[in-house]
Amino acid sequence: MRFYLGDTIPGIGTELIHMGSFLGDIGSCSFTTGVTSQVGRLLALEPMYSEAVYDQTSAVSFPGSSGGGCYDLTGLYIGMLTAGIRDAQGFAWYVPVRRQLEWARSMNLEWAMDPIVPMPNAADLKAIPLDDGR
Repeated sequence: MRFYLGDTIPGIGTELIHMGSFLGDIGSCSFTTGVTSQVGRLLALEPMYSEAVYDQTSAVSFPGSSGGGCYDLTGLYIGMLTAGIRDAQGFAWYVPVRRQLEWARSMNLEWAMDPIVPMPNAADLKAIPLDDGR
């Protein structure tokens, strides 16, 4: 996968492709198109989450679409669909790649997204903590 690493934010009207699993297994490998309809929305999607930046898309999504990639028409990954509004298809948010890259930098994992950043050696890779604390 190639990530969009440009200096400019893909703006409103950017055509995109979303691939996901609409409604779980029965809709796996579904493909829809849309546009970026809002950039830089600050949302707290659940009470336990702090406010974070999302971009909005008109690409059709359903429960099960979360985690699916949003790509520009050249195939560059620009975000991960995370949330929509039930009964309001055509209105969903995605975590923009710029926010994902910011997190990767904060965790010293930028090399996983940017091919220009050198990958750590085997010993350093083994020292990276996993989510479960191992």
